[in-house]
Amino acid sequence: MLSALCYGSINPDIVHQVPEFPGPGDDLRSISSRLTYGGGGVNPAVALAAWGVTTAVAGNTLGDDPFGRWLVDDLAARGVDVSLIDLTTGSQTPHCLVLVDPAGERTIISSGYDQAIWQSLSPDVWEGRSVTVVDAYSARAGAEVIRASSRAGVPAVGIDVTGRAAAPLNVCVWSSHEHELHDALALSSAGPDVVLTSGRDEAVWCRAGDVLLGVRPPEVESIDPTGAGDTLAAMVAFGVASRRTEEETLRMAVAAASLTVGLQRGDSLPDLGAITVAASSLPS
Repeated sequence: MLSALCYGSINPDIVHQVPEFPGPGDDLRSISSRLTYGGGGVNPAVALAAWGVTTAVAGNTLGDDPFGRWLVDDLAARGVDVSLIDLTTGSQTPHCLVLVDPAGERTIISSGYDQAIWQSLSPDVWEGRSVTVVDAYSARAGAEVIRASSRAGVPAVGIDVTGRAAAPLNVCVWSSHEHELHDALALSSAGPDVVLTSGRDEAVWCRAGDVLLGVRPPEVESIDPTGAGDTLAAMVAFGVASRRTEEETLRMAVAAASLTVGLQRGDSLPDLGAITVAASSLPS
């Protein structure tokens, strides 16, 4: 049985489908809205749990408030181990407001992270772990988690981690929205493999300063792309933990992300069977 630890931002998302993004002074009515889980620590944890991995999540503390209690209950219902999450009286649970337009593009406004308290982890948290996933939003705390995972001999996958913090990683997943290919190649020449994602364009796996392989996603209707990159990173971690080849891992990761963007946030994620079928149909 695979076991994962996901560390990073933990928050509820308030998602509004809007007819268009607002401009200054606009007064819009949303098409729909929903409250769901969110954050770079939580999104991969939910995905891995959906794929049968025993998965715990930790990161910023939550307030012992309605948002915090709701999120813990929701994650537990989705099969995520929430025993490491700290609900702190007197703190406020951070949240994100997500606006999604009819084309599936989104804007995220985060609140409450300027005073976030990041959890420290005890050494015994690594016992029996197959892989660690760390979100760069956790900054110095996440960098320490990466180092601790490396010391414990547990492979680690980073989401948008940069600089010296990335050195102990096995794989770093970057988005082309924030990083260029030449930067990914440079990082891979000095340390971890880098998976560079490009939304509707080809995702590439970089190693030792070169492109090892690339996979192009299928054409899909985007309903909400929020968290799709985290789902892709979760499948990279799944592949690392289960010792799959880089090609199989990247194909599965691209398929998982493509299926995710066609869902409403909070819907049940595609299972491994659906992802495997989708991956097999991707062009070679």
